Amino acid sequence: MWPFHKSVPQRADGIKNRVILSFPAADEPLNLNRKYEFPLFIVSLVPKLIKKNFRVHIFDERVQLNCREQMEALLPDAVCFGVSSMTGFQILRAIEMVKFVRLTLTGTMRSSCVS
Repeated sequence: MWPFHKSVPQRADGIKNRVILSFPAADEPLNLNRKYEFPLFIVSLVPKLIKKNFRVHIFDERVQLNCREQMEALLPDAVCFGVSSMTGFQILRAIEMVKFVRLTLTGTMRSSCVS
């Protein structure tokens, strides 16, 4: 996870301000010896979110295999979960990630969420 240190602290009024962004693994099996590029299309959202006083966390499954445990701890305080993917195996991992989020937040999901 890449926490951004310029992110604002939790709001004193109790309003949720955490945004979680995820980038799924692109190949199977997950290969930690491969060189990966920084997911700039996800990172490009961060300055705008921080400017709007959101706390931003990015999970990159390509280099962090145990991201689900950390994500599960952050999800109850999240106002938004975003996932990005391309074609092929990465879409399958993205769908699995969204299913994981839905299971973690059972009973708290809004009907506007898309999976």
